[in-house]
Amino acid sequence: MPGRFRLPLILLLILLAVLAWVAWHQQAAGPAAGPSLLPVPDIEPVAASQAACGRNLYQGAQPHLPDKMASGLTLVCYQGYASASSAITRTPLWSAEHLTARRIELARATERTSAFFPEPSLNPESRGELIDYRRSGFDRGHLSPSGDMPGHEAQRESFSLANIAPQNSELNRGPWADLESRLRDYAMAQGDLWVVTGVLFQGERINTTPDGRVMVPTSFWKAAMVPGKGGVVFLAPNDDSGTIQTLSLGEFAERTGIMPFPRIHDTARLEVD
Repeated sequence: MPGRFRLPLILLLILLAVLAWVAWHQQAAGPAAGPSLLPVPDIEPVAASQAACGRNLYQGAQPHLPDKMASGLTLVCYQGYASASSAITRTPLWSAEHLTARRIELARATERTSAFFPEPSLNPESRGELIDYRRSGFDRGHLSPSGDMPGHEAQRESFSLANIAPQNSELNRGPWADLESRLRDYAMAQGDLWVVTGVLFQGERINTTPDGRVMVPTSFWKAAMVPGKGGVVFLAPNDDSGTIQTLSLGEFAERTGIMPFPRIHDTARLEVD
């Protein structure tokens, strides 16, 4: 009896060896070419494009800052926003974007999958680094929020540290997030909204992240404007008080010397419900 099954057993072993070799070869070669249904993880930094700045700035004009603030700034331009980074604070001082109904529709259909990265277009000595925020006690707060970004590439670009400043977590995740959502709703309803978000450093003593490299803003501000209807500025201390003050563009300029939309002279206050 053993002799009858010797040959088939040998063939079976050969067949198993061939199948094992084929499986190993396919694994080593990687997946077959073709479209993938899985999202590609965003792990590499992206490069800013100077050509993108104009469409995020109303009439192409950068916000006007007092001379002391404006020195040493570097413009960083991505498809979804334009920002100005300070080599002194190692944060952006402002970030500008143009919201439309179509843009918000696309943004709301985009799943958040991105990760923070240091801005590759800036000198490493003059920019924020990921390690600066570790155990800092602050959130990495977006100036132009990722929720405004239409598509994965624009959202990925919004995670550059050229669009980030240390922000109180209660403010970032509470009233500030609610304000960002209200502005998206307004853009959806009205179809057009220009927004500039910035930071202030006021007082004799400015805090920094634990390593001393990145300055912590004392306040965050967000200006919104519709041509022909006026504008408004929301000003919040960078703490857990939950206080957000509403100012006209003129009142904000008198208080800070900052004109978010320098080519607008309409003093009407925009009502954003």
